[in-house]
Amino acid sequence: MFPLMKPRLFLILGLALGLTAFGSAFAQMTTDSTDKLDAAIALLDAGKPKEARAVLATVDKSDPKRAIAKGYDALCLYQLDKLKFIKSINTAEMQAAQLPEGLREELDYRQIDTLLFYRKFEELLPKTVEFAQRHADSPRAETMAEYQMAALYERGMKNLGDAAFTRARKGDKDVADTAKRMQAGQDNLQQFLKLATDSERNGYQSLTNRDLATEVVKALAALGGEDEALKLVPLADRENMALALIHLHNKNDTDADANLRRMSDFLNDFPNAKSRPRVLFEMADVAMKEAWRLKTERQPDKAAPYLEQAHRLFNGVIEDSEGGVMASDVLEARESMLMIYCQEQDYTNLSHSAAQLVANTPAGSPTWLVAKLYDAYGLVYQKKLDEAATELDEILATGFKGNPSYDGLLVSAAEWRINVAKKTKDEATVQRIAQQVQDSKCYASLKRTFAKRFVTLLSPPAPTSN
Repeated sequence: MFPLMKPRLFLILGLALGLTAFGSAFAQMTTDSTDKLDAAIALLDAGKPKEARAVLATVDKSDPKRAIAKGYDALCLYQLDKLKFIKSINTAEMQAAQLPEGLREELDYRQIDTLLFYRKFEELLPKTVEFAQRHADSPRAETMAEYQMAALYERGMKNLGDAAFTRARKGDKDVADTAKRMQAGQDNLQQFLKLATDSERNGYQSLTNRDLATEVVKALAALGGEDEALKLVPLADRENMALALIHLHNKNDTDADANLRRMSDFLNDFPNAKSRPRVLFEMADVAMKEAWRLKTERQPDKAAPYLEQAHRLFNGVIEDSEGGVMASDVLEARESMLMIYCQEQDYTNLSHSAAQLVANTPAGSPTWLVAKLYDAYGLVYQKKLDEAATELDEILATGFKGNPSYDGLLVSAAEWRINVAKKTKDEATVQRIAQQVQDSKCYASLKRTFAKRFVTLLSPPAPTSN
């Protein structure tokens, strides 16, 4: 019988040796991954997330600690690319992963921080409640109140700003939408103020880039209690707060006269304010927008004084970084002056200013395009159609880019070029320009709008084959 037992014995011994080898390999794998995790965490702590990711990528997919490695990889992404971080932690794999409490808490916290960074308030607020429940013993549970306050404040101001924008753009055409946004904004700010009061905080402790006292005052002002709010501000801070309220009203208030009066009062109350150049620039912008609004409503007499004020203020804009006026603001002022000259029918200064901008900015840049476009407008109004056509053709030659900042200007040039062609009875050019826009990589919504305006000019679609 003994010889018959040998194969079975060898089988048992083989299994035993195999299990021993597997156990050794498993132990080695676990040891290796632990070392790799330790090394990656050390690199991450040292501010080297790219290097940490390279180490984490070497953890085998079958390793039991793979999920933990993926968690730390997400933390690396938080430092490198917040958008990729959000996508990483929202995967089904990461949501279902069994992670150590400390790592899960860190990921949840960083997710909330990233949602605030991207202003995803609707997602952020429930996440703060979930965090406090899920990690009740965490010292960060108290920090969630700060994220709630910040989100409510930002969402409230955004809703009020959106309401003002809707009111300015649509007037009385969409009263219900404006009222809905306004009410939502007021509700958000009231919740913010309640949290700020209930917490008895002197300021943000974790969100150190925010000023709670300023936000409280601005929220009160936005809710109609500006006089009461200003009483809360120490005398030494009155100038900064008055400036903050100017910016707030310019964003949320469509009453141009009230905004201009508020800015004029600021200049009188603080004649030596460092921010004086910035306030003058914003006054010019408000006056320009009001002039344009009245012009579009066919009230040129009412628009004239605002246009004159905008002319005077924009014409005096110079770069002053300390005063809050940057080089980009100077370019904006020069572009606005072109619009003003066009409205005033001052074609000599329009042509001169446009030529200066064209000479001093890169060909094909947005400012270059704006300058050429306004010059073309002036030439059309002067009935210099051949010169206008040349300017517009030069604009169109730069090509559509699939970018609304550029393509909107080129669509305007195309529309004006078609108008010029119609005036000269050049039907071939009308069809050519319409087809050029249709065949281009123009930003999709702009192309659709253009197509609706000029649908009769566009070629019919090619017949489909059976």
